[in-house]
Amino acid sequence: LGHICSTDDFCTTAEGSLSTLEFETWALRENHALNEQRVKLGMRLKISPLVVDNTNTQLWEMAGYANLAMQYGYEVLVVDP
Repeated sequence: LGHICSTDDFCTTAEGSLSTLEFETWALRENHALNEQRVKLGMRLKISPLVVDNTNTQLWEMAGYANLAMQYGYEVLVVDP
């Protein structure tokens, strides 16, 4: 059973069948921290594959995920969409 973890999940609101992305620059670091916590939980539960769906335009945005992957024995693949 795989899972996709996206920082955008923390800036998306749903109403009925419609969802809206409300991106707030000031919340970016907090949203990445929340997503990292979710990824860590998935790794502790040995979920595979575990996909981190983020833009990762800055090194700090991906460093935490890469460190978690090393800690829990996951292989890191960076894919350009």
